[in-house]
Parts: sequence; structure tokens; C-alpha cells
Amino acid sequence: MSLWNELERSFHNHSHQKAALSPNGRWVTYGELMNTVNEKVKILREIIPSGSKVAVIDTHPFLEMVHIVSLIRLNVTIIPLATKYGEDRCNQIITHIKPDFIVSSAEQHIPSKVFVQCIEMGTRVTTDENTILDLEIQLDEESKRNGETLPSSFIMYTSGSTGDPKGAIITYQNILSNIQDIISYFKVTAQDHILINRSLSHASVLTGELLYGLISGARISYYTETFIPRRLLRFIEEKEITVFCSTPTVFNQIALDKSKYQCPSLKRVALMGEYLHKQVALQVRKRFPHVEFYMNYGQTEASPRITYLPSRYFTAKESCIGIPLPSIEIDIVDEFGASVDLGAKGELIVKGPNVFKGYWNLPKLTVHKLKNGWLYTGDIVSLGEDGYIYIFGRRDDMIIRAGMNIYPKEIEDVLLEDHRVREVVVFGTKEPKYGQKINVHVIPDEAVELTVSNIMGICRKELASYQYPDEIEIVNEIPKNLAGKIMRKQVVYHN
Repeated sequence: MSLWNELERSFHNHSHQKAALSPNGRWVTYGELMNTVNEKVKILREIIPSGSKVAVIDTHPFLEMVHIVSLIRLNVTIIPLATKYGEDRCNQIITHIKPDFIVSSAEQHIPSKVFVQCIEMGTRVTTDENTILDLEIQLDEESKRNGETLPSSFIMYTSGSTGDPKGAIITYQNILSNIQDIISYFKVTAQDHILINRSLSHASVLTGELLYGLISGARISYYTETFIPRRLLRFIEEKEITVFCSTPTVFNQIALDKSKYQCPSLKRVALMGEYLHKQVALQVRKRFPHVEFYMNYGQTEASPRITYLPSRYFTAKESCIGIPLPSIEIDIVDEFGASVDLGAKGELIVKGPNVFKGYWNLPKLTVHKLKNGWLYTGDIVSLGEDGYIYIFGRRDDMIIRAGMNIYPKEIEDVLLEDHRVREVVVFGTKEPKYGQKINVHVIPDEAVELTVSNIMGICRKELASYQYPDEIEIVNEIPKNLAGKIMRKQVVYHN
């Protein structure tokens, strides 16, 4: 069964049900969505040949959704772009991938820098306004494509440690297998109403929210306003949202909001993209006791979900990322690639039908990430006697001080246990004598007074001496991306 077959089946079975909320506030049914897709495909099929690389960009996620579903039917390679991340970021991706086409509902919805770059590279700009004109333009096969032909896939861009873009090639079958795994533990039905508040350029949103939602026949609404906890809570309550996916940081901010909104319709929440600290889990559970919370772990390169923590353990298993999804095989290895003993720390590697095919035009990085079919995650974990996986942090984030390996998450967890600490990030910077020094940035709770001396006191009481911070700074803000994820590398760069 193909990804398109699953979408088509759902559109047919739920034809009279609401599918998605359009930019003008009108509900579009699955039948109407199917008709819109069919009409778009009729035109695009004459313009875009099989095997093309097609970038998608627009001003509203509903419009992006229509483009994406239409292009899935055409079996092309799709590159979702996010205007909310800025023209420079989009332009950086366009320059790297050199797509054959860029699709949008209107030229004015394409950032000017991106539009100019596309014209200079020979990328065809195809919009709802000019598709008829495109039909009249005859191009030979060679001029229709830039570079090699790929299997039907998405190229999802992530940032490396240097900030340079990496395009992960994720096939339609990778995504479908991941959706089938998600179905096994996180139920979404035609009676559900999903809220999407992040860009479709995130693999977690594309797979676990948009495409899973459409295949399930659920209603989908998009939250496109600036993130303000109270506004988002009001939207969830007024629209009677039942399913919501986000990051621990964002949901903690929602939980800390002092408004009256309790969101009684909300049934299930999936959190991912960051480590879940115990205090955050407790705060979230306290605010929304009626909700089933699932902690998910994954990577874009895995389409993206790898493990999940059942809702019943949400506050019980600290630092736990759960168990592998049904079709996924895991191992934990040392620096030489040998499996470690039960309970020992090592790098998590995974294998399964969801694992990506490699990075676009980055063969050396692909070889480093993929070895004999195994995806090397770069995350340090251990397997507990209970059969669950516990995470300690990124290998790249590890601080080596005087020969000792120090995981920032271990220090962050201790500090977040204190009610006076609202947010914290720990990172290493170069230091001549010991190799690296430990830096701590803390945002205190607004209602209390917290000093550097207080923070050091917590560390001396709860941590081993080699984990004591060298520098502590109380700050008003910790850098986060638009998805609400802490940008640890940016903190390090500015220090």
C-alpha cells in the first residue's frame, strides 16, 4: 500500500466530513479536498515530470498542505520550506538543493530573495496564477531537471552543529511505515480534532500530525498566530481540540499560564524534540490531569519517531524515552561499535523501514550517519532492567573536563528539581587548564529571588564535585527556535 493510496482511501471514506480549516475560516470537507487535489494534479502533471525535485512554499499551512498532497500523487521529491524561518534560511536550502520547480499559490507568497535565486538557477516558479501559461511552454527533458532523479520522497532539512543545512532524504514508504507504527500506540480517529502550530517543514509535524491526521480522517486546524500561551489555550478550548503535539518547553509555558483555561476537550498530547525534565512533566500533569501525555523520541533521519513512553509512565520514569516502535530494531554501542552491557551508557543506533536514505549531496556525512543499515543517532542512552531506554544527552553536547565525561542534562535535571528554577541550559566552553569549563544559564521563577550563590548551593548539595559549574549566569532569556526548542549551539556560540 502506498502513501497516496492511504490518503485516497481516507478522502473517499470521509468525503462528507470536515478535513481542514482554510485561511478564510471555512471548513473544507475531505470530498472537497479530493476535488481540489485532482484539479491541481491535472495541471501539474503536464508541467512537472516524474522524478522532479519540487520545493513548496506558501503563506498558510493549509495552502502548503494542498500542494504537498497533490505532489505526493505525482510521485515527485518534495522539499517543504518555512517562510517563518526567514528568507535567508529558505534561500540557503534552495541554493543547496537546486530544485527543478518551486510551487506556491502566488508569486507574492515567495520571499523576494528566494524568487530571484530560483530564476537565476533555472528553477521554474509554478503558481496558481501561471500554471496555464506553463502549459504552453515546451521544455526538453534535460531542462526540466537539475541533478539526479530520486525515488518518491521528501527532503527534510535540519541544521547541523555548524548551522549548515542537511537535507534528509525520506521516502514515502519511510513515512508510511512510521505512521503505521504511530497508530499502534497513539490513536487518532475521524472524531478527533488536531491542532497544528508548527511548520510542515518539520518531519514530526509532516508525519505524525498532518499525514497521520489526513489518513485517520480527523479534522485539522492550524494555529498561525504568534505564540502566547493564553491565546493558544483559548484557541484549544474554543475550537475543542482533542489532539495536540508540541515540545516540552512550549507545553510547560502553557501549563504555567495563570489563565482559567483547562481545555476539557483535549484528550491526547505528544511531546517531542527535547528531553522531558521531571519537573516539567509534573507541572504539565498537574495543569491537565485529564490528558494522556506521550513522550516521543526521534530524529528527522528516522521519519522521525523511534521510541515512545506510554502515558502511564509520563511522570514515573525520569529521563526515559520509552521503548522502540514495533518495526524498529535498536542497539546501544560503544565508540568502537560494539554492543554495551545492560545498564551501560552508549550511543543509540536504530534500524528499520523508517530510516532515511541519506543526506542530499553530502556523501561523507551520510557514511558517518548510516553504517550497514544502522542509523547512528549521536544520543547517549542506556537500557534499564525494566526494558526501557534512558537518555543522558547528545554525544556532541558532552563536556569533557579534566578527563571526566559530563552530560549537561544531568546537571539541568538537578537544577530543575528546585522550584525556583524555571529554565536552565548547561554547556561547555574551551578552557586551557581543564579542556572545558561548565557554564550554566538559569531563568528563575518570576515569583522568587534566586542568586548565583543559591544555584551553586544546589549543585554542591546534589552533584558530584567534578560536575560543579565554573560559571553561572542568571539570564532573562534562553535562545529557542520557532518550534520552542532550546538552541544549545547558539548559547555556546555567543559565549
